[in-house]
Amino acid sequence: MRRLIPVAGLIFLTLLSCSRPHKFSTMGTEYQITLFSDDEVEVRHGRLIEEELSSPLYFTHRESVFEVTRRDMESVGKFMNFKNIVFIDDVSTEDAVTVFLKDVLGETLLNNVNRISVAHQKDVWTEGQSVLFLLFNGSGYTEDEVRQAMAGGHNRLFEYIGERIQRDLEKERTSKKAAQKSQELFGFSFRIPARYALFKESGDFLSFVTRSPDRLFFVTELENTEEPVTRSFMIGARNAVTEEYYGGDRVFEELYLWKEKEPDVPYYGGLDIVTVAGHPVYKLTGLWENPETIHGGPFITYLVEYSGRRFLLDAMLFHPSGNKWPFLNKMDASLKRSIEDIYSGESR
Repeated sequence: MRRLIPVAGLIFLTLLSCSRPHKFSTMGTEYQITLFSDDEVEVRHGRLIEEELSSPLYFTHRESVFEVTRRDMESVGKFMNFKNIVFIDDVSTEDAVTVFLKDVLGETLLNNVNRISVAHQKDVWTEGQSVLFLLFNGSGYTEDEVRQAMAGGHNRLFEYIGERIQRDLEKERTSKKAAQKSQELFGFSFRIPARYALFKESGDFLSFVTRSPDRLFFVTELENTEEPVTRSFMIGARNAVTEEYYGGDRVFEELYLWKEKEPDVPYYGGLDIVTVAGHPVYKLTGLWENPETIHGGPFITYLVEYSGRRFLLDAMLFHPSGNKWPFLNKMDASLKRSIEDIYSGESR
């Protein structure tokens, strides 16, 4: 991908120069992709590309983050207002995709593609749109090279989708009760949508819930300790809270063993250090279970260290009959907003 930056820059300038003065609203959801793919690329890597583009994710069973629908180039005019569009093309051919991209981007730009280039541009034909270009020049690519290109494309899609979700959250009303009570208890605002109602309150524990599907947030302060933060520590801390307030819910620890045995399978679980508001925080993901009710689902737990204190901020979901990622991703965005408030100092 040696030509990634220049080709991406050329695409940006080209589309900027020919953009419409007025753009209409988008079609489709955050997680639907309309795919236009070159026949030659399709023959060589079609199955791999569709699998990677759908972004499989395993809870106790497989789901896909994206719903990918292939379209033929004859219908491209009908889908130019779609929210997420992906063009995959071998620019060395005269396929219909290549002809279209030459018209949109220009032949000079396509001639600059050296092996594989990945570029992303937002708001091309409509507001809130994400258009991804995966451009190949010739054949002979390994599966690893294709996967690497797809990974680069995913990063750009997820980044922009995250921005769209954050913008949408900013437009939603925030729960005044959650903000007020967390401010009183912890000194920061727990910023979640107004649809969430207070579920449980006890000492330094607050929990909020909404239905259809069942989604729960909680925030609590841990006892002051210098014990290092590990996966085991976070599981223990979370289990202690959910055992007390959620009737025996606990982390399904077998998932982490599955992940260790099958590292190539994208199980939803692990401990990561991520950056939020410029600060490193601990993020535990996985599945919760309740052996008595036989319920379970995915969760996200952040451990935030601030000014000698430790906070747990958690989101969990019970949605056995539908795709989980759209709800998880939005709940994650709400947790990050609250973490930003911890570090901002605006409310103190």
